[in-house]
Amino acid sequence: MPIFEDVTERMPGGFIVYTADKDEKILYANAAALDIFGCASQDEFMTLVEGSFHGMVYHQDKFAVEEAITRQIRASSNKQDHVLYRIQRKDGQIRWVEDYGHLVHTEKVGDLYYVFLYDITEKKLAEDEARRVAEVLLVEKRLSEAKNAFLFNLSHDIRTPMNAVLGYAELARKHMAVPAQAEAHLDKVITAGQYLLALIDDLLELSELDVNGVHLKPEDHGLTSVVAGAVDMLRQNFEAKHIAVSINASDGEARVLIDASRFQRALSNILSNAAKFTPEGGTVTVSVSRKSASQSGYVRFDVAVADTGIGMEPEFVKKAFEPFEREQSSTRSGRGGTGIGLTITKRIMDILGGSVSAVSEKGKGSTFTLSLPLKVISNQSQVQHQPRERVSQTASGKGRILLVEDIEINRMLAETILTEAGFEVESVPDGCDAVDTVANTPAGYYSAVLMDIQMPVMNGYEATRAIRALKREDIVDLPIIALSANARPADRAMSFECGMNAHVAKPFDVEGLIATINKYLPKE
Repeated sequence: MPIFEDVTERMPGGFIVYTADKDEKILYANAAALDIFGCASQDEFMTLVEGSFHGMVYHQDKFAVEEAITRQIRASSNKQDHVLYRIQRKDGQIRWVEDYGHLVHTEKVGDLYYVFLYDITEKKLAEDEARRVAEVLLVEKRLSEAKNAFLFNLSHDIRTPMNAVLGYAELARKHMAVPAQAEAHLDKVITAGQYLLALIDDLLELSELDVNGVHLKPEDHGLTSVVAGAVDMLRQNFEAKHIAVSINASDGEARVLIDASRFQRALSNILSNAAKFTPEGGTVTVSVSRKSASQSGYVRFDVAVADTGIGMEPEFVKKAFEPFEREQSSTRSGRGGTGIGLTITKRIMDILGGSVSAVSEKGKGSTFTLSLPLKVISNQSQVQHQPRERVSQTASGKGRILLVEDIEINRMLAETILTEAGFEVESVPDGCDAVDTVANTPAGYYSAVLMDIQMPVMNGYEATRAIRALKREDIVDLPIIALSANARPADRAMSFECGMNAHVAKPFDVEGLIATINKYLPKE
């Protein structure tokens, strides 16, 4: 075969011939093939691959290569089969090769395979790197989209109660001469403020959790009152367009165990859309109804929000709960939002174990129904509700408080509340000042220290450690109470670790703060 070998030995790529039987015995390998495997002679090559095509293929790729060749031969007997696989050179290097082969029948030798072989390691590595970069960019894009969605969600959830806070605060200021009206408006400010605080707490809590779930906080509430609280947060939106809002509760005020803040967040998104897409003078009806009950004490309740708004096309209803979906006509009308409110509602309802659904007719309005299984405690008509015993908002004994707070408006607020409660208050703006002040006052001068944590010169943790390190006997028993916006469980743990006695989170509840201070004051 002088002409055959003269041609194949000059080929730029590898060329191999082997038998098509189970042994796959190699009959010929040209010089380029030997070079691919790092061998100087036919003997070295045959020893390395154990004389067979099967021995050429890297052990982890053998099964896939055999299966791919068989499949391609069955699909077409007139085309070359094409496979990629790894080989191991004589020097131990793992390389990638591209293999084009075909089955031929010969009269003298029988069935044979011929193979054209090319080392494509650098090309394969470049493709793999390009693929890796593309995957990284895709992940970064998804992270960016998730971050943007989070910011949109956060803005949406904050603006709704902030609207109520600012609106009702302005109304309270206008009606200061009518105490009953002013008090009613201020009650709504407190409700919306508590909603905001619950949102912040949720964000902090979510940052501590993994993807396996969210900790729910079901508490005893009147379901209709929870619904009314959500309506109150959006009432100004309805009043601005003269939309009549009513709440219908067919079964009265059922007492249930519910995570009220999360449910109100879900409901407020529905109410916000009802206000946005209902024209001037329209109506919105919120219905609370009891559905199926179980022997375990759980009842499925439906809270339905029906409006006389512009409605939605049937095609859009099917995808209304997908992120950033907005009906095109609504966008053109100028009423479109960010397109995430309903997505937020669905996610919250999934967390609560419930569901949300919608029915709508173009030009005639929409009805969104939040369905939720709740543990029923009782009905209001069956229970004698005792007024909640109020905690004292006055000092239980004489006490001088050192207030450490760097933000002036917060310092003034705390000073006013504590002074009106009967405490004597002195204040300093930084932890460094607090250490010097305590060190230069006689033993027992202060009854307690209220310590902010985030301060510019010396933070509250450092200041507490420095105070505890003062060589005075009274310092051991000096109550130091954190009064900080750092409200995560980890923040509370750090407060105790550095030597504080208690941790009160901002914005603080007045009764709770005074009760905490009173706990550490000597009783008269």
